Amino acid sequence: MKFKPLSPNDANFILFASFLDQAKQELYPNGAVFENSKDELDIIIGLYDEETLVGCGALYLFEDYSEAKKVFILPKCRGLGLSKKLMLELERISALSEKFIVKLETGVKQPAAIGLYKSLGYKPIDAFPPYYSHKDHLYFEKNLKC
Repeated sequence: MKFKPLSPNDANFILFASFLDQAKQELYPNGAVFENSKDELDIIIGLYDEETLVGCGALYLFEDYSEAKKVFILPKCRGLGLSKKLMLELERISALSEKFIVKLETGVKQPAAIGLYKSLGYKPIDAFPPYYSHKDHLYFEKNLKC
């Protein structure tokens, strides 16, 4: 497994982002699906098995924190620890960018994601801009310096 940078226009990333968006719509058909107010993701990485993209993740970089977004592993590759590997790489990149706080938003119907974030030391927080409190959404934060 290896990581490679992706661009927002990369066909594989667009496909993976559409898989993720479709999964969110299926889980939350009448709920709010939030997108960040920034025009474009600052950093996008792909996780490859040989030459096959099996996962992706991204970061928005803000003045004093980063936000993890678009974390997705192909369903056939889940259960192998790849989400953890992907999150740790996003954290490493965030720290290299001197953003030592990583925030994220996830849904209440995603217990595997919630479990992963908690196992990595993410703590629940209140909604942060541009998000607002919503019954279907949870917000987490991790201080990389701790």
